[in-house]
Amino acid sequence: VGDVSGIDFLVEPGGTILGHVSDALALAGVPNLDLDIFDLGGTELTDFDARTDEVGDYSFGIVPVGTYVVRVDPMPDQPYADLYYSQSATLAGANPITVTKGSLIGAIDFVLTPQGFVTGTVTDAVTGLPLSGIDIDILTPSGVNQPQYDAATSADGSYQIGPMPPGSYLVRADAGAGDPWVDQYHPGVFRQSLAQPVVAGDGIVGGIDFNLPRGGWIRGTVTRASDGGPLAAIDLDMYFADGEAIPSVDADTDALGFYRIGPVPAGPYVLRADPDPASRLRVEYWQDATNLGVATSIQVLTGLDAPGIDFALESAPVTAAPVGFSGRVDVLAPPHPNPFHSQTVLRLRSGLELLESVQVFDVRGRQVRRIAVGAVEPGTVLNLSGDGRDRSGQLVSCGI
Repeated sequence: VGDVSGIDFLVEPGGTILGHVSDALALAGVPNLDLDIFDLGGTELTDFDARTDEVGDYSFGIVPVGTYVVRVDPMPDQPYADLYYSQSATLAGANPITVTKGSLIGAIDFVLTPQGFVTGTVTDAVTGLPLSGIDIDILTPSGVNQPQYDAATSADGSYQIGPMPPGSYLVRADAGAGDPWVDQYHPGVFRQSLAQPVVAGDGIVGGIDFNLPRGGWIRGTVTRASDGGPLAAIDLDMYFADGEAIPSVDADTDALGFYRIGPVPAGPYVLRADPDPASRLRVEYWQDATNLGVATSIQVLTGLDAPGIDFALESAPVTAAPVGFSGRVDVLAPPHPNPFHSQTVLRLRSGLELLESVQVFDVRGRQVRRIAVGAVEPGTVLNLSGDGRDRSGQLVSCGI
């Protein structure tokens, strides 16, 4: 029995961050709001936490010497959105706060504008039973997905999504991969062009309900015309018979060249096999058509597969290089903002003979998403928008 020595601690000096959170309409402090602190790389300092008191005041202390950003992080039942200091919705737009030894940094204040919520239920159109686990998406009126707003239906088919700033939004019920239900936009339509925006204010917009029908699929194989060999990772794009694209429905061939795409409502559709331009294979519509106007439509029936929709892709014709051809794609402006929270834009100029898509990969070489751009001629400048989701519409984890 004796003393144990040398159990020492080195206490690093630090400083204190404090401020106030108020409601923009009520002009009063907001109590019981959580606040988080992050380093400049976006990593949260989980050992440090703050919460507003009954008059809206908060304090972080003692924070180690360094440079940080602070975010107010309301609970789901509080009618506010996350907000970084100073009044930024994204980490990239946040103002950094530098803490020095013994510093007292005040007036790190937030003014929160009350946000809106959208609520409703999702049911099966055949049985009338509630559907759980159906993803609810929010899009801009032009169809740009807003991944920062996300919800899924509960066991009773109900959902609540938000908070979101006052404005007009498209709302979509998005069944998971393998489910028999067709995606649907409010008010109960499959075509994005027919969707009606929901106007969200500073309260709850209720009754945005979905009654999802069941759909059918198209399946087949994609092979190389020259030798009949299967073609893997060929993108399949679907169109309505009148030529309108269906961006929410997509599929790729597997290692054996097989694909299955859907579900979609019963009706006629056009399908396109869209190989990577580097493959030097021709883009083809079924059957052996090179443009949408002469493509053969495919009839889809509810609950069934339309089988045998096969493609045998020919080699693309070799032509003289057109004006503007450089054989490469130039980055005119890097992604901005970067890092980003909800949306980033990359500016490119194509010098390829024909550019039809841009693929996004992570640093391990895994494809995250493929963005169709149509048929882009050499010299065309593109502004590509990314929303932080992969090809299946799911949010990707933070990374490079």
